Amino acid sequence: NLTNGHLLAQAQEAAQAARLKVWEDWSPEEADAATGGSGAADAAAGAAAGSSSGAPAQVLEVVVTEVAAADEIYMQVAGEPRLAWLAEQLAAIGEADAPVIPPQLRAGQMCVGQFSLDKQWYRAYVERATDAGYDVYFVDWGNRERLPAARVRTIDAALSAVPPQAHQARLAHIKVPGVGTEYAAEAKACLAQLLGGGQALLAHVVATEPAGKERHPKWTHGKKVVQLLEPDSGADVAADLLSTGYATLPKASKIRDAVARAAVEKLQEFEEEARVARRGLFMYGDPGDSDDEASAAPKPAGAWGRAR
Repeated sequence: NLTNGHLLAQAQEAAQAARLKVWEDWSPEEADAATGGSGAADAAAGAAAGSSSGAPAQVLEVVVTEVAAADEIYMQVAGEPRLAWLAEQLAAIGEADAPVIPPQLRAGQMCVGQFSLDKQWYRAYVERATDAGYDVYFVDWGNRERLPAARVRTIDAALSAVPPQAHQARLAHIKVPGVGTEYAAEAKACLAQLLGGGQALLAHVVATEPAGKERHPKWTHGKKVVQLLEPDSGADVAADLLSTGYATLPKASKIRDAVARAAVEKLQEFEEEARVARRGLFMYGDPGDSDDEASAAPKPAGAWGRAR
């Protein structure tokens, strides 16, 4: 998908065959299992409730690294050995005597970028090249930044060959304000506050949305539809967001899958709590129950979807 992608694929295949470094425990069977995902029909069928099948197909221990929107979060798998190896290699880049300013990079290429907040180096993907620098996406964390050329370096094939470690996801069973609509910023801020402690969570993956035609590293693992639970208490992050009033539920009667319907019914008390207290979306009454309320496109004027 990326520029010179066939070369990176060859490098990765060679490392896998020799079981080098991060690939020493790799197996073809493990790779096949990691790349599975639901089809377009399943994604469409489960869009309202966030589930297209019965029991979760996978349970992962994760740490959320970025909240890009209320329906777009990024998470890393806790204990992933490739993250430790990447950190070690990138730390060595930071210890170099002088930065290596790369030749002109183009959109679609991989590089290494220095994040402004901690001055550390991370793997990045160039989304846009401008006279002012590069708009990059940090492939192992899910965040973005515009970097000047002096804070960008070339990346070697071994670092490029490791798959992106940021898994794109959204919460299952709930609907949230789409980007560009009223309350989208508040919903994002509220979710970021709920997930901002860096604590490990259990992600129950109930579906995986495919990438479609978009070619971008954020879609390497698809988009996981997950229940995020606190390991000790079992508290559901979706329930906490519903309680704030910045999320709603689809109508349970419209959900055909029994497991998804039961999950939505279990969450109804938290939505009702927000409705009674007139929090968030319910401040001026019920925002309604239209099936397309959570569309990402700006809405006409109204209590739920008035564009900012």
